[in-house]
Amino acid sequence: GREFEQQVDDAKGDPRNPISQGEVEEKFIALAVRVLPEERAKKILKLISRLEELENAGDLMCCCKLNKED
Repeated sequence: GREFEQQVDDAKGDPRNPISQGEVEEKFIALAVRVLPEERAKKILKLISRLEELENAGDLMCCCKLNKED
């Protein structure tokens, strides 16, 4: 078979090849849904986006906790 090789000097996310906020959010959802329901993963993103406005981190921590039904 044929063999292909390519070198990437600046990986995605490197300061010279930045990742957009949308890409970060998409990646988070893609990884989070492996262990959490998608609705909860989206709620986590929403809470994180206004983290400085939260009175306490309890709501965020509850969303991150794995339940037996997850």
